[in-house]
Amino acid sequence: MTFQSVKIIDNKELELRRILGAYLKYQREFDDLSLNYVSESLNINKGYLSEVENGKRNLSYNHYAKIMDFYDIKFNFEKNILEEIRIKLYEILRNYINANIVSEKEIFKEVFQDKDRYSDSYGFFVFKLIQLFYHIRFQIDDSREIDELKELIKKYLFLYTEEEKAIFYDILAQYYIIRKKYSKSYDCLIKAREVCPDITNVTALRAMILYHITIVLQRLNKSSLAFICCREAMNEFRKEKIYNRLFYLDIYEGNCLSRMQLYLEAEKVYLSVLENTFFLNDARLTCTIYDNLSWNCLKNKKYEDSIFYAKKSIELGNNSDDAYTHIAYSLFKLDKKSECIEFINNLEGDNINEFSRMLNNIILYRILNEDRKLLYELEQYYDGCKVNGDYEMELLVRNLQLDFYKEKKDFEAAVFVNDQIQAILDINNKEDFSKLSTLILF
Repeated sequence: MTFQSVKIIDNKELELRRILGAYLKYQREFDDLSLNYVSESLNINKGYLSEVENGKRNLSYNHYAKIMDFYDIKFNFEKNILEEIRIKLYEILRNYINANIVSEKEIFKEVFQDKDRYSDSYGFFVFKLIQLFYHIRFQIDDSREIDELKELIKKYLFLYTEEEKAIFYDILAQYYIIRKKYSKSYDCLIKAREVCPDITNVTALRAMILYHITIVLQRLNKSSLAFICCREAMNEFRKEKIYNRLFYLDIYEGNCLSRMQLYLEAEKVYLSVLENTFFLNDARLTCTIYDNLSWNCLKNKKYEDSIFYAKKSIELGNNSDDAYTHIAYSLFKLDKKSECIEFINNLEGDNINEFSRMLNNIILYRILNEDRKLLYELEQYYDGCKVNGDYEMELLVRNLQLDFYKEKKDFEAAVFVNDQIQAILDINNKEDFSKLSTLILF
């Protein structure tokens, strides 16, 4: 029996070979050139070039200069660059998870200052992942660049480690959250959860994925699922001894309880967070808690309390429209009609978004008995609720419409609106519990 000597290639060398091949393929396709054209132009065997691009063969020294000159590039063959830029990626993620935006931006700046070093090297594809993260974090309006980076990474996803794949899907999920494409975001997060290794270089990466799943489930009106996921994320962050995200998860927990109509329990959670975050001196976080307290009290028909918390938020410089809307609606429900009209009219000069303006108009038309305008504005508002996926606001205004029809003794219309209210409740309750067992298996 004869034995052939086999050259053993370690995983690192194989990874670098695949990266170089994919990089050359990217350059060829970027220049919109066919493999056949490159082969004929350089007088290099097409099959050989294909195997190089697919990481099956090494690029020989004789062919190196030809190919680099042809594409007009200078590839940096320093092998340590890949690990170097991976460390940068991990540092960015750690600072992001710890909500240390100053340090996060500093590392981004360091990477982009060395763009020439990373962009034509073994670190090319990790560099593209960092670019995508930066654009989604700080240049979200550059949708064309984001789409190009997203498609590039998807095409060469096989080159990335499992941890980098999890990071990619989590980053992409954030993009879809901002774009209000919550189902797409949820799909990305499930993929991130599936590929994320048990042991990662980025501390609390798994916890951060759960954190984002909690947000998306809330947006999808899956309150019970979000509540379970929120608790799991809390446990993960505590296990990793990262506590700053827990404040936000406490708020999400309160939101879940409020959406499940456990208003008193939700209020206790919000007040507890408010007490624990007092020392942080974070006005934005405090405003968010006051807004949520106001909304929770409004749903629980504690209108005086809703006004109190909304005013607290405004006093802290809250720029959102929620607090003003809560006050207007609560004044109306307290039958303080003159005060409500005056309050809404005083807002006309302010920068109120169209959705909030519609609700203010609905309240005004209801008080002034301008029925035709009221019914028209209601239909416009319902369309907006459907676009935003905001079933809670739709329920709130549907109940206002129900009261209107009862007052007018139009019982046929009242029954129709009541059926719509019940349908919304039935759909959301059914969807909320239908995937309960799925989430527990995560």
